[in-house]
Amino acid sequence: MAQFNVQKFAADPSAELASIPNAKKLELLELASHLSIATRSSMRKNEIRNLILEHYMRVGELGSEARQYITREPAVLAHEQQLEYERISLEHEKLAVQKLESERQFAWLEKQAEEKRLESERLAEAQRVESERSAEAQRLESERHMSKLKLEFEIEKAKLQLALEREKEKMDYESSLALKFEQEKAKLSRENKEHEISLLEAQEKPFDLAKNIKLVPTFTDYDPEDYFKTFEETALHLDWPRDQWVWLLRLKLTGKAAKVCRHLENTTNYQNVKQAILDAFSISVEGYRQTFRNKTKFTTQTYVEFASEKLREFRKWVKSAAVNTFAELENLVVLEEFKRKLPLNIMMYLEDREEKILLKAASLADTYSLIHKFGNSKRTDQNVKPFPAKNSETLTDMAKASNVRCSYCKKDGHTIKNCPDPKCKTSLPIRNPFNPFLNFKGKTDGQIKPVSHIHSEKPVNLFDDFTFDGTVALNSDGDKYKVRILRDTGASQSLLLRNALPNIEANVTNEHVLVKDLSQISKVPLANVHLDCPIKRY
Repeated sequence: MAQFNVQKFAADPSAELASIPNAKKLELLELASHLSIATRSSMRKNEIRNLILEHYMRVGELGSEARQYITREPAVLAHEQQLEYERISLEHEKLAVQKLESERQFAWLEKQAEEKRLESERLAEAQRVESERSAEAQRLESERHMSKLKLEFEIEKAKLQLALEREKEKMDYESSLALKFEQEKAKLSRENKEHEISLLEAQEKPFDLAKNIKLVPTFTDYDPEDYFKTFEETALHLDWPRDQWVWLLRLKLTGKAAKVCRHLENTTNYQNVKQAILDAFSISVEGYRQTFRNKTKFTTQTYVEFASEKLREFRKWVKSAAVNTFAELENLVVLEEFKRKLPLNIMMYLEDREEKILLKAASLADTYSLIHKFGNSKRTDQNVKPFPAKNSETLTDMAKASNVRCSYCKKDGHTIKNCPDPKCKTSLPIRNPFNPFLNFKGKTDGQIKPVSHIHSEKPVNLFDDFTFDGTVALNSDGDKYKVRILRDTGASQSLLLRNALPNIEANVTNEHVLVKDLSQISKVPLANVHLDCPIKRY
């Protein structure tokens, strides 16, 4: 059994732990006094030993192995455990109360923070909405002011540009007149010299017109420019006198070209006759362009022939427009496409100006659009009278009021449509536009039935009175083909289906007219045909 020593235990408690059960009460009191542990002399030895061991365990000098030397009496141990349990329960209750208080405080703080956050967000949103409303108002006001300034600037710019264009046109016109005068003067001088030379040549060697007329190529309406080129090459090659060219040419002219030559005042000048014929056949940049665009394949042609003709017409168009570079070709093609996409009035304006540069044409189109956009105003025609509402006013009464004249009997008060002369075969009963079953004499053609019963009868064709049978031909001696004619007294052009007359392309004049239907405006080629119908023959 190890002997307990106070000094050794105090110096190394863990090494002397096994000797503490042998310690006496006085030794334990001395060690407790050394460790400053409050004790009483009435305390039992086990109680003092327990306090010392608990002290060393609390300060960490002894571990859990010291618990085996702590002994307690059952009653005391139960009491201490009860006190410890009550102390722990009380601490738990305090902690629970503190937790609840902390949670309540935290919830109140969170509520206050949320209210402040919502208030700040509301104020910020109100400020944002107000600032946006103010900024939007300022932006709209600025845009309105800028639009007004821009509009005024565009109007002034258009006026200034129009004034400059007019001034430029005036200067160009004056310079063109001066240039044209000089050219005419030089041309006249040159022609006089050529005439003198030809007279001298004619005096030296008489020209046999009858002999050389056989060598002149036959004129064709298909390609007048190519004909003149061939004629001039032949004349130069055979050394024909220039003063005889026009006489050789006139003997070979036919159709439209001969008619144009007969109406000329000066038919002894070859250049005048040539230019007049070319103008009559629209041999210009626009004429070549239309010929190229409207060229179609004949049924007797191969596709190679059609492609060759297309290429030839395109080259003529490009050559007439004096295109020598890719940039000029690009300008020519894009300018044509640009005009095709323009409204009709702007396109006609550009055609009248004959502008050949794309950007200048676009600038003119903008100027025209601005001027007509701001220059138009609503106008009412005070002279337009409404259509009479009463059905009792007849077309005959209206004809008498307008002083019309019949083209058949040459009498006033009616038209050929309702001519009373029995020899006039075009006289037909006039239908009431308000009731197709009632004529203007107040008589009905049959029993008038409700709309629901009309389908059981033969349908009424309102165009029967205006349709006739006739024939068309390429010329007065050609083959005639039957056609059904619908007569429209308000039409300014006569339209014919392409397949109604075979080979009609041979009589096309290379001219076009604009025809407007219910939906669009179309470009239609003109052709000379022979029409025979009951109304008129031409």
